[in-house]
Amino acid sequence: MKWTQAVVIGLIVTMAPTLARAQEEEEDRRRDYMHRLHEDCESGDEEACARLDEMREEWRERRRRREYEEWRRRQDGPRDYDEDQNRRRFVPQADPKIALCLAIETNYNNCMRQHGGRQNECAAWVYELKANKCF
Repeated sequence: MKWTQAVVIGLIVTMAPTLARAQEEEEDRRRDYMHRLHEDCESGDEEACARLDEMREEWRERRRRREYEEWRRRQDGPRDYDEDQNRRRFVPQADPKIALCLAIETNYNNCMRQHGGRQNECAAWVYELKANKCF
């Protein structure tokens, strides 16, 4: 049994640098792909613009989720609020300006998807973003 544990630990120790390198390579590939999409978008490729917007939104969502999880780890008190009925669940307060801008941006992205990336169909959302100083 101890020998098996030693082999498993040895594999983990030897594989860790390889996995870290693979993650870095994947990030480099994603960054290069997004750079190419950005260049194609600037040259007028609407499909590249739409895909770039989707990837940016995915990135933002992952960042929001990561920030929320970090916030949850920093909080004091029990993790399971259902067990302790006397405590109120504390939820971080959202900045109303950021929430408004994110909602408008989401509506703009949905409009772009529905209209196949034609910006003239979704111009009202751009005006909303500018009017609310979201840029």
